[in-house]
Amino acid sequence: MNNFNNTLLIAPKLMQADSSGVINIEDMKSTEQKFIVMEVNRYLDFQVGDEIIGYLRNNNNDEIKSIPNVIVPDDEGNFSVLIYFHIEDIKHLGHWNASYEVTKLNSEKLTSNATDVNFRIAGHCPPEDNIYNINIFYFSSSDEGYIFRQRQCDKVVSVNKISPDGVQGEDISEGQQWDHFYDILLPFKLGNQQYVFGLKKNVINAPQIVPKSYWMIAKLSNHGFKDVVNSGHWENPYDAGFTYEIDNKQFIYLHSSNKDKDGKYPYVIRELEQTGNMGKITASGHWDFFYAPTYAFTAKDQVYLYGQAETDYSLINYNLKSDGTIGQSIKSGPWLEYNASQFTYSMGGKQYTCGQNFANRIFWIASIFDDGELSQPNITLKELDTSYQYLVPLEIKGKHYFIRQDQSKEHWVIQELKEDGTLGGTTDQR
Repeated sequence: MNNFNNTLLIAPKLMQADSSGVINIEDMKSTEQKFIVMEVNRYLDFQVGDEIIGYLRNNNNDEIKSIPNVIVPDDEGNFSVLIYFHIEDIKHLGHWNASYEVTKLNSEKLTSNATDVNFRIAGHCPPEDNIYNINIFYFSSSDEGYIFRQRQCDKVVSVNKISPDGVQGEDISEGQQWDHFYDILLPFKLGNQQYVFGLKKNVINAPQIVPKSYWMIAKLSNHGFKDVVNSGHWENPYDAGFTYEIDNKQFIYLHSSNKDKDGKYPYVIRELEQTGNMGKITASGHWDFFYAPTYAFTAKDQVYLYGQAETDYSLINYNLKSDGTIGQSIKSGPWLEYNASQFTYSMGGKQYTCGQNFANRIFWIASIFDDGELSQPNITLKELDTSYQYLVPLEIKGKHYFIRQDQSKEHWVIQELKEDGTLGGTTDQR
């Protein structure tokens, strides 16, 4: 028998929320507050014995129940009653809906309208220097494409769906805020499940006083919610890296800008297990220079490592082997210029590499030969309106684009990539 009454009660009020509906969890914990407090106004037929339970729900299907409150005689003269949630139950930041349910003595149930609440931790945007450092990457799920961003200044995440014609849609992330801004954030897939690897440098893990790198692997939802499946701490503060796949095995390459005892720059390769856990080390060593940007690319079914050093503009280009080790050098040595922002993409059976020279704002596209060697001269040379610190390739339903974004608050451009290695038209911008 359905005992629900379809009449919706007045939405509750969250006592600690500001005028914008934001509750600062960090501030509450610093003042040793233990509860989120919901105020429920008197409703029609308010009576002793009514049980009220509050609910917090988000778009990740998370649900938090309050401590049940049963109306007692002392409540009869009150205009409202208070409902309490344990603050430690709040595991995800961002937008939630707050509502409550009343169960009458005759088992009739009444539900309320919902109030929006946004759980946050402290953040300071805009940055004092007005330079917005972000993490940005593209991922796909169920034949849909998404752009993920996270700002350093307030750790807030955004996720925008990309249409097949290269247009960015509205933010669907619910305004959530992660616990860290990660110095490295790398997406990868295991089967159909999207994951993300994050590394935060210089984290002090009490009671230790020596900073270490905190890392995590998490399942990533289309709305940008993360579900951590593995985490830990490392001695090395890695600064650059990428994930890559060979023979259905997933690996992660990480590289540090901190010199080791021999004055070299260490790297490590680890296997990523199919369970989402961090696997064993398959290779480790060091380079003469710090090579960033760095990425992996595929040519004729072979996977290669590429990196460029700012110190002398030199390149490294090595074959990556299926056992997670580094093979032979394809071509390494000096290059004409340094390009701080680079990416690679494949189309029509061909592999390309792209980048921008910040000194003259020239964006270029070059082809990669079947043996993994970069070609010269470039196919495309184009001066852009500004320097773009973030370049990300996009592929959705057979169409290829790239998004470029600078370090202002929000200036970005999406442009088509053509099969002959040239640029198509701009499809969206802000």
